[in-house]
Amino acid sequence: MGRLKSDLKREKTAIAIIIVFMVVAALGIYIYNVTAARLAGIGITIHYKDGSSYTVDSTAYPLRLMIGPGLKVKDPNLDKEVDYVEVYLKYKLDWEGEISDYEFSGYLAIIVDGEEEKRVEVSNPDSIAKGFWKEIVKVKLDDTWLEDFGEGEHTLHGEGYLKVKLTFTDGSTDTAEGESEDLDWKFKVESGGGITSFNVKVSKQVHFK
Repeated sequence: MGRLKSDLKREKTAIAIIIVFMVVAALGIYIYNVTAARLAGIGITIHYKDGSSYTVDSTAYPLRLMIGPGLKVKDPNLDKEVDYVEVYLKYKLDWEGEISDYEFSGYLAIIVDGEEEKRVEVSNPDSIAKGFWKEIVKVKLDDTWLEDFGEGEHTLHGEGYLKVKLTFTDGSTDTAEGESEDLDWKFKVESGGGITSFNVKVSKQVHFK
């Protein structure tokens, strides 16, 4: 019978997870489970008009260890003008058995200053990746689109949700689902036109599914 590996480990890790969180909570540090919960990850790449770029990708931190509320990264390119940004959702799956079919669903939402501006639905990929992170959906936002929010500072918020159903050759099925981290990018529309970048914050959400 085919099963997602996270399900196979659930019984063995449940007690360990509780013990770890008891110890960690006493220290005031938050640590997150990787093997059972990591299904969806979010990232952003900021492209500048000089041809360079800067990426903050939540999946690039494999230990998933964060102090306090999350990860905040200051953009080192504060003096550069932004051309466009790409926000993307990735997935990572592992399983045992042979797959005969799969079904992906979910979304990537873009919210600016508290208002949802874009929502892209996840569709089935041509192939399915096993054991490594792979992009499933991406949104491109150019400087003209960003300038429409008007002069001043703004916050672009990205969040994603993914559900995957696997069907195995023996007829069994298994399902995994989870939300990505919340991503916040602070940017500024300059008075004379143009976009500049401030920082990116990734706030981890805790899920054990």
